[in-house]
Amino acid sequence: MIQFSQIFSYLKKQQTPLFVFSFASFAYPLSRFIFTRVHTYLFPPDKPKTNIERYVEKQLDSFKRFSEGHLTRVDRNNAISHKFYDKKLLSGVLQDANNEIESAWKSRILFEHTPRGNIVMYYDPYKLGFAYYSDNAGIPYTLLNAVAMKYVKTFRCQDFFFDSYDIDHVSMLIKIHSEEDKKELSGEKKKESDDFK
Repeated sequence: MIQFSQIFSYLKKQQTPLFVFSFASFAYPLSRFIFTRVHTYLFPPDKPKTNIERYVEKQLDSFKRFSEGHLTRVDRNNAISHKFYDKKLLSGVLQDANNEIESAWKSRILFEHTPRGNIVMYYDPYKLGFAYYSDNAGIPYTLLNAVAMKYVKTFRCQDFFFDSYDIDHVSMLIKIHSEEDKKELSGEKKKESDDFK
């Protein structure tokens, strides 16, 4: 049988391997800690998407499928009256307080539940843009843009969507109404307008 005195004398002679063995038990956790820190620094994990980002992404994908789908441009805009494509005719129709264009578009209302609350949206032909009401005061622009995309798909009026930040869609209406405005401005007024912008 081996006595403790023999073991201690052996360990005393073999001090170096004992030191290495005891150091190895501390080296592994330290190296693991360093490796995980370096790995997360070099390859940071993706931030989880918020509810708003998921909602906007869903509406954007759906709008792109609608825009690039099997429908023609006429089918994607079949709810828009031909009067919108003639600026003088549209302004003449909108002079009347009880016109059919305003009543038709104010009756096409979209009720949408979003991550920031409920939004009620309709199209305002006077300002050539969307009007909305919401539960909350601080609705981000990207969320309103996504609800406008859903409105356009629902009521088949793609040319009403002017924002080309997210998509490569250029509306016919923006060409008609903005180019004629630039022609009407005289050189001096145009310069003042550009300075103001």
